[in-house]
Amino acid sequence: MLSADGRCKTLDARANGYARSEAVGALTLRQQPEEQGMLLIGGAVRQDGRSASLTAPNGSAQRRLLLHALGHAALEGGECGSVEAHGTGTPLGDPTEVGALAAVH
Repeated sequence: MLSADGRCKTLDARANGYARSEAVGALTLRQQPEEQGMLLIGGAVRQDGRSASLTAPNGSAQRRLLLHALGHAALEGGECGSVEAHGTGTPLGDPTEVGALAAVH
């Protein structure tokens, strides 16, 4: 949305648009033996709360969400093997979200 070339380039230094989202969720999965697949061991969902603008995520709220999900799963940030992020596609939002991930993991 709002990108001059129609592509927001999420998590890219060339980001120039934005992807709309009202909430952030985090789930922690633990790999089980092959026949059992994945097992959800913790999760959390939270609305960002007050932010500077419509396209500016709240980094503090995101850090709290990630820490809550990890605490619910009885894990530390360093125990996660991978993280999936949606990003905002903006020069302000993407660094905020990556900063929250970096602070926790």
